[in-house]
Amino acid sequence: MDRDDVVKIIYAATPGQKKSLQGLDLQGVDLSKLDLTGVDFTGCNLIGANFSNANISKALFDNANLYRARMHQTDARGAVFIGCDLQRTLFTDAQLDSARMVGCDLDGAHVPANLGSKVDLRATWWNQRPKGATKPIDMPRVKPVLEASKMKESPIKLRAGRVPFQSLRTI
Repeated sequence: MDRDDVVKIIYAATPGQKKSLQGLDLQGVDLSKLDLTGVDFTGCNLIGANFSNANISKALFDNANLYRARMHQTDARGAVFIGCDLQRTLFTDAQLDSARMVGCDLDGAHVPANLGSKVDLRATWWNQRPKGATKPIDMPRVKPVLEASKMKESPIKLRAGRVPFQSLRTI
């Protein structure tokens, strides 16, 4: 499946009809600059997909694989990621206000210094410090929601100070 196939599926939906790409293999597909508002990506293989400058606000990614996906300047406000592999995903300059990333793996992901407001990161694995790094990551507007069973020993600098972390949620 390629970009043209995705465009046909998305724009074939009638107004009010749910836009769905459920279960499709979209590995490496260029979805940049597309309006994918509210699209259902449940179970999709999106490894290496390019969402740069796309609008994925209110889109649903349930158990989708977004390993090494590119989301440079992507509008992901209100997007929902549940149980997704977001390892090494690039969220550079992405708008993540009110996004939910619940039960996701963000190991090695690059996220903006300002995550946005009300980002929900419950039960999300988080350890983006490169090997050998000594400076903690500064994540404004975030407070920890600690889950002892999943804690890593790496500290992260938050408003409340340096604490062990694993699952985070905004204030």
